Amino acid sequence: MTTSQLGRLLPRTRAQIVEHRARVARQIKAKLHQFGLIAPGNRRLITHRYLREIETWSLPVELRMSLSWLAEQWRFATRQLIDIRRLLREQAQSQPRLEGVSRSVPGVGEVAARILATELGDLTRFANERALFSYTGLTPSEYSSGTAVRRGPISRQGSSRVRHVLIEIAWRAVSRDAALHEIFERIAATRGKKRAIVAIARRLVGRIRACFRQGTRYAVGTYA
Repeated sequence: MTTSQLGRLLPRTRAQIVEHRARVARQIKAKLHQFGLIAPGNRRLITHRYLREIETWSLPVELRMSLSWLAEQWRFATRQLIDIRRLLREQAQSQPRLEGVSRSVPGVGEVAARILATELGDLTRFANERALFSYTGLTPSEYSSGTAVRRGPISRQGSSRVRHVLIEIAWRAVSRDAALHEIFERIAATRGKKRAIVAIARRLVGRIRACFRQGTRYAVGTYA
């Protein structure tokens, strides 16, 4: 197993535990709704405080035990996520260059930075932007008809994990970087918001690669 494969284990395991905890939370709320304890549209999140509150309710023993077992799973997953956060921070400290560039990008928090660092690494390894866009699945598909070439939706090939996190970052970035917001609005006006945000994600990852090549941090508010 390579170092890069080991590095990806923590963010990927975290994603699996987050998904598991969310599923358990849905199961808890489904049981509460099934027995008329919450309204169908209840949007309250499952938290430690909410679980303690539920434990004070007078419930049939079968329902109380079922909820207790699910609550135990939710709490255990939460403890695991706390442990993983500590390990991710230690991992970030051991990769200051990767972490520094990633965290300088608007919309990138500590988890997204770890995903970019472990999944993409040093982006200078990509010979050009086209290779990078292909790896992330952000390359528009092309259709030829005679001498005309038309571009369609993105290919969705490559790493779906990276593509999804880049799209999430792009949505956050357009509200924090005036230059990106302007580009987004211009594209969205003619091609729609979905294509516009993909274009922003492409621009973002391209600029991150440029940061690695030039040895600089991301400069908010610039068009380059």
